[in-house]
Amino acid sequence: MKAPALPLCFALLACMVPGAVAAATSTVAFALEKAAPLTSAGVYDAAGHLVRQLWAMKPLGDGNHTAEWDGLDAFGKPAPAGDYQVAIVANRSVYRNVGILGNTGKPHNEMGHIQHGVISVTTDPKGRIYTANGWEEAGHDFKVQAPDGATLFHARYQIRNGNPNGAPHAIAVDATHIYCATHGWANDQWKSKQQIQRFRIADGKHETFTEIQVNAGHIQLYEWPERQVPEGTAPADAELMRRPVRALAIVGDAIVATDALGGRVLRFHKVTGRKLGEFALRLPHALAADAAGRLWVGHEHSRVSVFDLEGKRLAAPLTGLGEIESLAFGPKGRLHVADSQAGQVRIYAVDGTSAKPTGTFGSKAKPGDHAPDRFYQLRGATVDTEGHLVTIQTVPTGGARIARFSPDRACLW
Repeated sequence: MKAPALPLCFALLACMVPGAVAAATSTVAFALEKAAPLTSAGVYDAAGHLVRQLWAMKPLGDGNHTAEWDGLDAFGKPAPAGDYQVAIVANRSVYRNVGILGNTGKPHNEMGHIQHGVISVTTDPKGRIYTANGWEEAGHDFKVQAPDGATLFHARYQIRNGNPNGAPHAIAVDATHIYCATHGWANDQWKSKQQIQRFRIADGKHETFTEIQVNAGHIQLYEWPERQVPEGTAPADAELMRRPVRALAIVGDAIVATDALGGRVLRFHKVTGRKLGEFALRLPHALAADAAGRLWVGHEHSRVSVFDLEGKRLAAPLTGLGEIESLAFGPKGRLHVADSQAGQVRIYAVDGTSAKPTGTFGSKAKPGDHAPDRFYQLRGATVDTEGHLVTIQTVPTGGARIARFSPDRACLW
């Protein structure tokens, strides 16, 4: 049955699911007279209460379609037998940005709608920039930008409104996929789950790990990590443990992840999600792999050690660091360490497992500073294959700032 048209180019279709049996799959057919760039669907009970969202923000062409419901409610529990209705909203509105007043840079220099900042950043061989954006009001949980700063695509609420509902705080990429460490909200509905999820670079859509049949197809490390922090833990250590997977790296066919709560570095197969191994390390929280596949791990706030993939410690080459936020390798094997305590990116020439300081970039910001190389809270840095440096920081006025610099460190945007 088609309901009357709604204003602003919306249309509502309602399809009955009579006598639905709990936990049984039901399929309803519907048709769209015209294509809709955005559709949403939900299952409602006889009283009009939303039982389960089936999808959101999904484009559909004209013609016949089907919607399937597995009989489970939003909490994964079987819905009682009874009559239900599937409602599909088709949004055919066209939105255009006709102009703004103020900063029109690419991207806008201060991203005020990001409440908790850009938390993690990486690049790929094409120079594209990938960010994990914490809680982001516009649904850009992760975001992909071209080298010139133009947005290519973003998460479209797939993490914030996904299963579980949460936010990313670490990101890594390979040639085909984006990998995000995500953290659910501390409430009884989502139980603050700590997971690793993956998304296709081709279209930005979520893709489950092939051998994981539980936890919505994600690699799950913890449920309620906040409640597992030992009493009496130092506040700075406890902060790392509450969101334990702070860094990801792709090495061959493996996802490598730091786990500050468990005191370990983990490896999983990047397609199947199968666990490949782990080794013990206190408070790991930053990670990068060099060209030889060795792991450079930031741990215990200010230490960096080098390991092989099996966990054999090879060296501890760096000293004099403050608070390590990220590690990244650039051209000629140069290691870039984002040190938030110093407010600088520290740069090292690496020879095997030895590292020699070659310089720094940026400085700690002072009140009123607006220069892109002045850092209030430096959150991370990455370098592409041509030597372009990208930095992320949180600013005291709220929101986040991302900047890209040329190999000779001139600010590009």
